[in-house]
Amino acid sequence: MENFMEQNDERVQKTPRELLREKLLQYYPDRRVETDDDLFDLLCEYDSQISSCYDRLKDGQLKLAYLFNENPRVGAFISDVVSGDDALLACVRHFGRELLESRDDFDTLDRIRREDMIYRERRMQQRKMEEERERNWERSERIIAAFKTQNGLSDESFDRFLEEVYDLVESIFMGKFSMRTLELLYRGINYESDMMQAEMNGEVRGKNQRILLERERAAGDSLPSLHNRTSVGGMDDDDRLPLSGYRRQPSVWDL
Repeated sequence: MENFMEQNDERVQKTPRELLREKLLQYYPDRRVETDDDLFDLLCEYDSQISSCYDRLKDGQLKLAYLFNENPRVGAFISDVVSGDDALLACVRHFGRELLESRDDFDTLDRIRREDMIYRERRMQQRKMEEERERNWERSERIIAAFKTQNGLSDESFDRFLEEVYDLVESIFMGKFSMRTLELLYRGINYESDMMQAEMNGEVRGKNQRILLERERAAGDSLPSLHNRTSVGGMDDDDRLPLSGYRRQPSVWDL
């Protein structure tokens, strides 16, 4: 009871901004929300996705409503099948046995044969795609294991990564682009060229720094040496005064 009260107090103490931030990060765990602009940008992206899903659902519902209104038997048939009834029995229930017993109606039989050919071809294509996907996945298992090891990814982290990839691919095929989607695609496509450019820039900067350093060294080497006879360090011991070390003035006794 005390734990429940503590959790409830923590929930109450959180501000609406914090609650909204936590909710958005559940859908976008890889995003960083540090400023109000980050929060509003993420909120706009979330709202766009929700609105897009709502529009698709609304369009589908309108089509189904129109279909059921025009042909109530279709609606009843679909309702029974969704509820778990056998599709063939539901078909007979709502459309009668005449739909199945059309051996004397050559026109209907011809249409049924054409539709059956389309159905079989579609099923064959689906089977081929499923088999190819399974073969590709088996070939990719070793590469995936190496990728996870190289990047230090756990199974859960890799699954989250795949979910983000699937979401990205779905957005592309659905024509739903956001700034984040375009930035991810642009950085991914131009990664190698950007790295090469960065290496070239670094190499040029290194050469420039080396040239400047060599010039500075050359300029320092060209300065005249201060170690000569007029300097304290360059005088002979006989020419210096014993205490101060300054040069002794010429005397008439030196002549």
